[in-house]
Amino acid sequence: MRALIAATVVMLGCGSALPALPSQGGAPWREVATDHFTLWTDSSSERARELVTQLEHQYVIFSTALAGGKAHGRVLVIAPRIENELRAFLPPGNDAYIAMSAALQFTVIADAYPDDRHQLGLAYVVAQAISHGVVYRQPAWLEDGIGSFLETARVRDGQVQLGTPPAERVRFVRRHDLMPTTDLFACDDRACNIAWRKATAWVLFEFLVGKHVDELDRYLIRLAELPPDSFAQAWREVFPALPPGPQLDKALHDFITYEALPTIAFRDPELHVQPAERMLSEPEIAALRAVARLQFLHDRAGALEDAATALAGDPTNLIATLVKHAADSHAVTVDTARAVAAAHDSDWRAWWLIERIERDAKASDADDAHARMCAAAAADPSAAIDPQLCAAPAR
Repeated sequence: MRALIAATVVMLGCGSALPALPSQGGAPWREVATDHFTLWTDSSSERARELVTQLEHQYVIFSTALAGGKAHGRVLVIAPRIENELRAFLPPGNDAYIAMSAALQFTVIADAYPDDRHQLGLAYVVAQAISHGVVYRQPAWLEDGIGSFLETARVRDGQVQLGTPPAERVRFVRRHDLMPTTDLFACDDRACNIAWRKATAWVLFEFLVGKHVDELDRYLIRLAELPPDSFAQAWREVFPALPPGPQLDKALHDFITYEALPTIAFRDPELHVQPAERMLSEPEIAALRAVARLQFLHDRAGALEDAATALAGDPTNLIATLVKHAADSHAVTVDTARAVAAAHDSDWRAWWLIERIERDAKASDADDAHARMCAAAAADPSAAIDPQLCAAPAR
C-alpha cells in the first residue's frame, strides 16, 4: 500500500484510488436500503434507486429459482461510480466481487454504472450472495456453480428463462478437459486454478439440475442442517452412487459433450420496491473505507486507521468497531462493545461482538450476550446470520 498522497486519496496502483472523505474533497455517499439490499454508492439518487431496483429484481428471480422465494438476509453492496475507485476495491482480474466482510454481511463490490461485461459479473456475485440466504455455508464449487447457472437468467415476455449459457462458455468447456472432481471438491480460492474450477463447477451444477434435481434439493437441505465443514458428508449421504472420481468425471464429460443443457422457465415474479434513502456521514464513509481496506485490500494498518477516523467522529459506529475487532481482536474492550450495543440494541452483530469478547475473556456474561444476539437476529428478517450460531448451545 502506498502512502497517503496530498491527504486526499489512498493510491493503490496505477489508476486506482479509494474514495476520499468529503472533508478531503471526496464526493458524498448515500445509502439506499430495501428489504434485501443495503446499497452504498457515490452515484446520483436516481441511479442508486435504479440500481437497487435491479438488484431486487435479481433477488426475486434468483431466490424463486433456488428456494421458492425464501432466501434470507440483507446483502451489502458497495458501488463506486468512478472506475478508478472501483478498481481500488476489487481484486485484480475481477469485474465484481463477493465476500463475507468484517461488517458480518455478505458484501458485494460492483460498478454503479455497469456495462454488459460488468452486468454479467454483477449477476454472478449477486446470485452467490442470495444463495447464501438459502444455504449459508457452501463448498466453493457450489457457490461457483450457482452463480454461473443463475447469471444466465433472462426475462422475455413476462417469463424468466434460466440455463442457456453464453455460447463462448459452452465452446470453452467442450474444447478443454474438465477439472477432476476430486480436485474440484478439494480446492478453494487459494489452492487451484479459479477459471478451471468455475467452468467445471458450472458443468456439475447443470448436470445436477438436469439429471438429479430432487437430490440437489436434498443436498442443499443437508448442507444447511449439518455442522460447518460437513460438505463431504452431505455429498456422500445424498449422492452415494456419485463419489468424486473417474465415474463422475466421465458422467460430466458425456453430459456436456452429448446432451442438451437443462433450462428452467417461470413467470417473472411481481416486484415491489420501496427504497429508503439517506446520506452517509463522514464517519460512515470512513467505516466503508475500513471495510474495503481490510477485506479486499488486506491492509490491516490502513483499516485500523480508517476505523479510528470513523470512531473519532462516531464512537459507537458499529461497522468501524467490527472492523477494528476483526483487524485486532484485542483492540475493542468489553466496555466499548457494550456502549456500541447500547446504541445498536436491535442489531445482532453488536451482541455477537460482546459474546466474542466475553468468551475470549472467559467471562460469565457471554451466555447472556449470546441469547440477546439470537433474539435480535430472530426479530430481524434481514439478518444475515449463520443459522448454526443459534441452532445449537453456545460454545
